[in-house]
Amino acid sequence: MNARTLLRATTLGFVLFAGAYAYFQNRDNPEEPVVVEEPAPTTATLTLTLLDAAGQPPLDCGATLAKTTERGYELTATSTLKCPTGELSWSGLAPGEYRLTAAGEDTVLIEERHELPAGTTDLGVVTLDPGGSVGGVVTADGEPVVGAFLFAETGQKGASVTDGEYAISGLPVGEARLRAGFENRGGSATVEIVAGEVTDLDIALEVVPPKGVFGVQFEVTETGLVVTNVHPSGPMAGVQVGAAITAVDGRSLAGLTREAATEALAGAPGTSGVLTIDGADQTIERIDLEDLRR
Repeated sequence: MNARTLLRATTLGFVLFAGAYAYFQNRDNPEEPVVVEEPAPTTATLTLTLLDAAGQPPLDCGATLAKTTERGYELTATSTLKCPTGELSWSGLAPGEYRLTAAGEDTVLIEERHELPAGTTDLGVVTLDPGGSVGGVVTADGEPVVGAFLFAETGQKGASVTDGEYAISGLPVGEARLRAGFENRGGSATVEIVAGEVTDLDIALEVVPPKGVFGVQFEVTETGLVVTNVHPSGPMAGVQVGAAITAVDGRSLAGLTREAATEALAGAPGTSGVLTIDGADQTIERIDLEDLRR
């Protein structure tokens, strides 16, 4: 046997001996199994369960998780989820700060910010406050109005039905401002919301000048507005959800309330505004709000 053959035989014998030794060591010590380390996670997952004050999943339960960016918030097709059982889970997220908003049919909207590291973050059970309610009759020229649209500045919506009656629940306790509209009429009123109670509030509509709009819904952020919905027949139909609107006619929208931002965007139908969208100026013509409702 030459030296090269002897070296190969010796090496093979050592490998077989090492494998056999490891096997018998593991067999003789079953309480010390071979540990295989899992790779560290690179994406984030958020889980939680939404319940109402009675411990049940809220009716029409839903939540939105949006990543905080320099422009505001980044929304995707999976940002908003429904939760008929109350359970929610987002996975495959880039680590960072996120804003969570959630509500049910009769609950107060919550808004929280969370820093999500790589791995799973479980918020456990989040209980939604029922808040208070408001109800009354919408009239115009002393007659009840059926089909008037109502909304609160905190996001809750409603409509008047038979005999002009309406009801909106899930309002935060404290002062609330409601607006109502029907065709070329509008009205608003302020009311004090009490926890667990229904506050009476009648709203009388008056004729208002035609209102020009850009046909988008938005959320207010510290740096401006983030588009959350685009009317398919509106003048901004080509703008993507998640786009940032930071100025109108050169006026910054940063730090404005929802009401102030709405007023800044408003104008007569047919007039144009220069909107700064994702850093670029676009001249867009306002359309009559009633044209979008038809």
